[in-house]
Amino acid sequence: MENKQKQYWMHRISGDIRKPENKRIAGISYPLLKYKNYLSIGASDAIGEDFVKDFIENKNVVKFTQRYNEFSDRVYRVNNRIRAAWRGSLRNFLEMKKGDVVVIPMTYDNFTVYEIADDELLIPKELNIDGLVDWFSAADKAVDFNEEEALLKYRNENVVDLGFFRKVKPIIEVWDREGGGKLMANRKKFATATLQRIMSLRPTNLKITGSADDVEESIKAFEYGNPISIHETLLKEQGTCLLEILREKLTPDKLESLIEKYLSKIGASVVVVNNPKNEKNEKGEEHGDIDVSAIFELLQIYIHVQAKNHTGEMDERAVRQISDFIEDKRSSGDEGWHHIPWVISTADGFSDECVKKAEENNVRLINGIDLARMLLEVGFSDLDI
Repeated sequence: MENKQKQYWMHRISGDIRKPENKRIAGISYPLLKYKNYLSIGASDAIGEDFVKDFIENKNVVKFTQRYNEFSDRVYRVNNRIRAAWRGSLRNFLEMKKGDVVVIPMTYDNFTVYEIADDELLIPKELNIDGLVDWFSAADKAVDFNEEEALLKYRNENVVDLGFFRKVKPIIEVWDREGGGKLMANRKKFATATLQRIMSLRPTNLKITGSADDVEESIKAFEYGNPISIHETLLKEQGTCLLEILREKLTPDKLESLIEKYLSKIGASVVVVNNPKNEKNEKGEEHGDIDVSAIFELLQIYIHVQAKNHTGEMDERAVRQISDFIEDKRSSGDEGWHHIPWVISTADGFSDECVKKAEENNVRLINGIDLARMLLEVGFSDLDI
């Protein structure tokens, strides 16, 4: 009887080129997933083989094993160990069904998670590859369908060893919105220890339904921005406690003193706390001003800080003040020196207008939690105020 329960899988999509000279590169499988929502596997030599269709319809593992071995001996002539690995990978892919969850290890210690969208097993000629190019988006690496071999191919180059495909949909959106293939779901941050171990295993794919709770925990960790790593967890939990203490104990002067000591600890050669406040011009308008300045002499960098001991949400006034100050400094002729503006506040966040103005003027906004994390990162020795 067919198992209707949702299954969980780990599936790799790396190598997909094997002709000529048995070359394998991950040129097409990644963009097929990112841009077309196709999950892929190799085994292109098995396209059209009756044992594939027979297994999908009857799920007879013994018969599939026998017929795949016959096919492998005829086509591949590999040893029993390799044959068993390839057979198991293809069988797992054929077993996937609508609603199943697939964890996909990616490059640079990242991963993504997709859901099988329907039960249809696709072959190359059934794909929509309009506009598809290789992972590096080179104009001369567009992908075509080779009518003679019934396979995908790079224009004027290698045939792509991708034989079967599943239509999928993302469970968590992990691709960098700016493109370029960059992923934001880091295994060390958002995958449990068990799931990290699974993704380090070598097989093309594995059924991991026994670790379904780990997959779901990792999905939620990413969705809610709650890293699983001990370092990140400690920073998050201790940062909240530290912020409460800072709000209770800090006066405006003590906040400036704390920032002064922090900047010294991260390498500033000179740090100055500026006392004059809210000077006005002849029209009664406030001059741009700052609270703390730090000089990083070897880097030829100034960091200028507006410090605000606030709660709730902060408006754009501090950004306007420091932006005016930076504009004056940049026009004063400090050749070769860079002036970097920060607004540090113990507030929960910043208004939309404040964020917009900060983006326009390249001002870094640091809220209360950010400040607490920065202090925790450097430690509290020499930070007594």
